[in-house]
Amino acid sequence: MPQTKYRYAATSSRKTWLDLTKCAVIGDRWTDIVAGATVHATTILVRTGAGYDALHTYRDKWAHIEPNYIAENFEDATNWVLNQL
Repeated sequence: MPQTKYRYAATSSRKTWLDLTKCAVIGDRWTDIVAGATVHATTILVRTGAGYDALHTYRDKWAHIEPNYIAENFEDATNWVLNQL
């Protein structure tokens, strides 16, 4: 995986003192999940939008990564995050 592609997240976190391991990445694209996993954030794939393709058409591109949660929609994702607190 090209680390430079996701370097912005690590660079931004250092500038803001943000601990990315305590953050969640919610997205509908496989690249969102890869980016979150790269910085050790909690990852949530949303089935809406491009989520179906991420799970089926492009799953081979990120087969080595398992999202922490697969949500039906954004509301489901945010509720899951809030319940983890």
